[in-house]
Amino acid sequence: MNQVDHVWFSATFTEFAPLSSDDIAAAIAQLPDKSSTAYPIPVSVLKNVSDIFTSFLTHLFNHLLATGCVPASFKDLFVTPILKKLGLDEASSSSYRPISNLSVISNLLERLVACQLMTHLDAAVYCHQLNLASSEGIQLKL
Repeated sequence: MNQVDHVWFSATFTEFAPLSSDDIAAAIAQLPDKSSTAYPIPVSVLKNVSDIFTSFLTHLFNHLLATGCVPASFKDLFVTPILKKLGLDEASSSSYRPISNLSVISNLLERLVACQLMTHLDAAVYCHQLNLASSEGIQLKL
């Protein structure tokens, strides 16, 4: 058994990895089929024509991730009022709760970003655990 020397991992996330067309296609396929009627592009339509949009979205998302700039329109919400309980006064605004949704394209970018961040955080936790085990004199098999 070899004692593991400290494995150093930079906790700083400096840049996003470029996305491939396969990344985009897989993310589109994994989108839930539900969507708001307020969406400019329903999920079902995006899934049906994903082969047409994949190249464009790959280029767009890589540009946004490289520059760190997201268009204001990606932050626009579609708000749908939902009645809190049956029997409440439908004429009163206090009887409703707002459901806020981003556009399908914004959700797609958000999922891809979250995936890269989670991968980074998982690696950081793993390396931290290795460092902790090593500093406590625990021997690990590699």
